[in-house]
Amino acid sequence: MDSNEIKVTCPECNSTIEVDRILHQQIEDKIKSDYENKSAKELKKLKEEQEKLNKDKDELQKTIQDQVAEKLESEKQTLREKIKSDIESQQAEQLKLLNESLEEKSAQLKDFNKTKAEIEIIKREKDELEDKVKAEAQHKLNEQLAIE
Repeated sequence: MDSNEIKVTCPECNSTIEVDRILHQQIEDKIKSDYENKSAKELKKLKEEQEKLNKDKDELQKTIQDQVAEKLESEKQTLREKIKSDIESQQAEQLKLLNESLEEKSAQLKDFNKTKAEIEIIKREKDELEDKVKAEAQHKLNEQLAIE
């Protein structure tokens, strides 16, 4: 035993009580209890912070997913509009080329019909001239026959 230890004798039972040991035990129990309480509070606080961080993380992920989906939809719409514009441009160019071709064919057909009409006029004039020449030749032949 330490010489610094304080001992008390019970007046009733005459037993020796080591005050230092009892105080030491009480202080140790108190410190242990305080530490466990403080540790439990800290653990609870850490769990709450972890839950908040998990909640914030989930919200952030959802926000990111929403923004990505929105951006993706925006890009899709932009691409659709560009494709539509490209197709319309190509169709307009094709339509323009078809119209030009149609106008060219119409002009050719008009020229063909004009030429055909001119040929018919020339044929008719030729037939009339032939008929006239034949009539004159017949008339001259009749006159010569009449003279003879």
